[in-house]
Amino acid sequence: MKKRIRHICGVALAAVLLCGDLQWPVSKVSMAMEMQNEPTEGDTAAGGQRGDSRQGINEGGQAGDALQEAGGIGQAEDALQEAGGIGQEEDAWQETDRIEQAAGNWQETGYDGAVRRTAEGMDEETAEWVELAGETLKELAAQKDIMATVYLSDEYPVRREPSYESEAVLTVLSGQTVNILDIHVDENFEVWEYVGLIYKGQELCGYVPRAYLACVDSRFLAWEEEYGMNPESAVYAVDENGNTVYADIEQFPESYRPALLELKQKHPNWVFAKLNTALDWETTIRSELQGAKSLVYYTFPDWAKEGLYDEGKWYYASEAGLKQQMDPRNGLTESGIFRFEQLTFNKEYHTEEAVRSFLDKTFMHERNGQKAPGTEMTYSTIFWYIAKEEGREVSPFHLVARVVQEQGYQGGSPLISGTYPGYEGYYN
Repeated sequence: MKKRIRHICGVALAAVLLCGDLQWPVSKVSMAMEMQNEPTEGDTAAGGQRGDSRQGINEGGQAGDALQEAGGIGQAEDALQEAGGIGQEEDAWQETDRIEQAAGNWQETGYDGAVRRTAEGMDEETAEWVELAGETLKELAAQKDIMATVYLSDEYPVRREPSYESEAVLTVLSGQTVNILDIHVDENFEVWEYVGLIYKGQELCGYVPRAYLACVDSRFLAWEEEYGMNPESAVYAVDENGNTVYADIEQFPESYRPALLELKQKHPNWVFAKLNTALDWETTIRSELQGAKSLVYYTFPDWAKEGLYDEGKWYYASEAGLKQQMDPRNGLTESGIFRFEQLTFNKEYHTEEAVRSFLDKTFMHERNGQKAPGTEMTYSTIFWYIAKEEGREVSPFHLVARVVQEQGYQGGSPLISGTYPGYEGYYN
């Protein structure tokens, strides 16, 4: 029955554009890409002082003087704040204003642990297999939340029943994180996940087809493989010219696709999920330019600065500098893409060796047997252990990025010294 379900699911879903490989042996990248009124080609053409003629940004929002970044890590302390939660993993059990615009009518539907896992009329042997799979999944979910991201559609209904004809409990936006709680296999052998999230302080539960969920949890992926509950892997379409078309890339605006396709060709197992922030681009830029919300370090090029902020080395960000940093398209490179990484820990690719590689060009490298001061451990070991600690379980790449962001690649920032002028005794 295991093989039968796997085969039929694959046949039933092959006609639908799915993501290009739902099992990620390497990083699954969650892209927080599109604001309403996306940055258009040339929209970021600006530079110099506000009100002056603008220059310094090339077509497509690329900066004339590229700001140096690696893995999404800014030089020194990168004070440009990215809007819309870009790169941040949302907890499925927290309220989110992004749902508001797609909510419509909804009713509270909590999870009582009882889910009908199979369609009526399913043969007994198959039904027993699905029931066994469901009980195992329920146990996994009880041990630790199984987070997944809704994608492949700008918005998608969480349905009351596992049917495309069922009413929606709530309609969520692309990029919404949910928790997988249980499973249902319908009469067409399509797999539906029973998911939960919190909206306006209420627990909402409902069904979403597996095809519209991206999940990186290694326990869940192993469960899918064991019970044959995963759609056929590496599903994609071919256009009339014979070019491969990936559903996860097609969900993005045209201006994003060339860079994403190049990344997909280099890393076929990477999956991109658009985070619909429901934010207006120009409104967000105007807001971020108010007061001292957005600052840049003195090492930034002149077109990115507009007036000294203090007596030291910080400047107000120019509109050009702010747009360059906030335009997600400027991060669609092999190094910059990690600013959009899903921030939950995944043992499959968050290895100690990978952390060591991230640290190699920083003051925390391990050349010549260097250990962290006051310890017998390397920095990579420390980051890795902290990241995978139960109850924390966060990306060690993110932790490394935060440290380098604060301390710089050479670790020369005085912010943790406790002697910074005006902030004596404070350790950042």
